[in-house]
Amino acid sequence: RGAAELLWHLLRAAPPPGGGPPPPSPGPPGRREGAAGAAGAVLVRLSRDRVTSVRLSAVKGLAVLGGAQAQTALVRMASADAASAVRAAALASLARIPLGPEVASRSLDASRRVRQRLFQVLKSDLAGARRRRRRRRTASDLAEDVPALTRSLPEVFWCGLRDTSSQVRLACREALRAFLAIDSCAVDALASLVESFEPENGSREAFADALVRTAAASPALRSALEAEVSERLLRGHEPPGADSDGGGAALVWRIAAVLDGTAAGAPPPRSLVDRARSALDAGRVGELRQLLELLLGDAGRAEATGAGADGLLALAVEVMAGAPLSPGFPRVPGPSTMGLAVALVRRTACGARVIGTLRRALEDLWLPLRRAGPEEAGPLGAGALLDALLSEARCGGARGAPRAAELADAGRA
Repeated sequence: RGAAELLWHLLRAAPPPGGGPPPPSPGPPGRREGAAGAAGAVLVRLSRDRVTSVRLSAVKGLAVLGGAQAQTALVRMASADAASAVRAAALASLARIPLGPEVASRSLDASRRVRQRLFQVLKSDLAGARRRRRRRRTASDLAEDVPALTRSLPEVFWCGLRDTSSQVRLACREALRAFLAIDSCAVDALASLVESFEPENGSREAFADALVRTAAASPALRSALEAEVSERLLRGHEPPGADSDGGGAALVWRIAAVLDGTAAGAPPPRSLVDRARSALDAGRVGELRQLLELLLGDAGRAEATGAGADGLLALAVEVMAGAPLSPGFPRVPGPSTMGLAVALVRRTACGARVIGTLRRALEDLWLPLRRAGPEEAGPLGAGALLDALLSEARCGGARGAPRAAELADAGRA
């Protein structure tokens, strides 16, 4: 009976095939609201089910019911579900995609499908905001209508423009152009993104260059940029350094150089290894874990040959030495950074080199204990590494599992 009532409420919430309002519901309003709340509670419980197909069905039901409870559950599923199919479906079902840290982190999801879906949904939201745009809008109107100029949006675009997948880069460029098309002034829209971007290792210029080149590749946006830049230059914008608005002038001249074809080529994108090191140094555990997952997948195979293999091993050792010791690393669901680092060593190296790398990491982690006593963080890092080694050994089927178990037992002793 409970399942039948849940199905009835889901069907009642959806409009009939021919359009129009949903059919009237019998019973007092309080009873109807209580039944809808009960249905939502059931769907939230189903969203945590162990079976992937059940969680996928829960996504559809939550999308139909709507409301704050359903939105919260969908955000959680989009950011933390173990199955990429569920994460992608939850992203697609979010109403007016909220670009909080959890959803924005999907720009670094290990699954190409999820990363691509994020930009597809973002493009759809931005295109809808453009259609809803009134003739005159205030800044507060725009903020209510567009999931833009949140702190996360420039970072999301920056990740997408540098993605290892051409399909994700294409989806990101389309979403970016949809954002630029909302504002009647494309130059101001570009400037708002650049100003909101929090530079890391001097990358703001590279970000601005990538934005301008993406915008200039669209015929419609290129025409708008040409007109706006010509007008601003005629008004007397001086080259950067000779104008009080140095940042705005620099962007105008950068756009002019790209449109004229006189700008230098785009700088090469940073490698996944470099980005992982930056995340490690900054204590961004979620981003670091996602980058390690990418390196463990297809994206890392190209970097695992020749000198690239040494770079991957060096990164893994840095993660094993640094991740457990950083107070900025919160606990997050899913595989640990230490476990991913051990898996990266085993994926990149083989035989004695794996054992030697892990032995050196253990020795480095125990060194503070031998020098300064148990108050140091060495035992914490060594314990996490030993736990990761034992977890690898329990997986079974891997050729290195017996040696990993042997090394872990020796380390504990």
